[in-house]
Amino acid sequence: MKTIARWATYFAVAFGLGAAARADTFDYSYTFGGGVSSGGAGSTVQGAFDGTLNGNLITNISNASVVFNGVSLGGIIYVEGSTNTGFVDGVAVVSLDGTQNNFLFANSDIAAGDNTYTGYLYSKTGNSVVQGHDFIQYGDPVLYAYDFNPVFSGINSSWTVTDVSVPDGGSTIALLGGVLGGLAVLRRRFAR
Repeated sequence: MKTIARWATYFAVAFGLGAAARADTFDYSYTFGGGVSSGGAGSTVQGAFDGTLNGNLITNISNASVVFNGVSLGGIIYVEGSTNTGFVDGVAVVSLDGTQNNFLFANSDIAAGDNTYTGYLYSKTGNSVVQGHDFIQYGDPVLYAYDFNPVFSGINSSWTVTDVSVPDGGSTIALLGGVLGGLAVLRRRFAR
């Protein structure tokens, strides 16, 4: 009986170490459905970011990328969220179904007052007065697309977010340790 208890303890410790919170990588995509200009209906913005999933919401967002109709938004992409006082670092939220988004991916640090951006993707849905998805990139030609009130008009159905992370080694080792420990206990039990 002591052996079983000891193996159960080993498994619990290994599983606990392997299940620590970590950032996952997510791919996202949105196809603009209405109110689109200089790109035509059907323009697509997509990319990836790292974040922590909790239910329907992804927080702690970093390492974002933005691609509009196959063209990457250059530079470092800053991740910010909207508050009553403006844009702030560390409060961005992406929802799996697009109904509670609050993020700005821009190639300048707007929260710090740097308005030298040449492009951004802004998405604010949920309880905001003006809801929508908005993309703009300055250049030749200027590219922009927008959808206002996508949740209410049903446009939001073209928003997708997919977790593309590979399980970390700690989780795999914990699972393997648990399986091997269980087999060892069963082997000893049936050997008697």
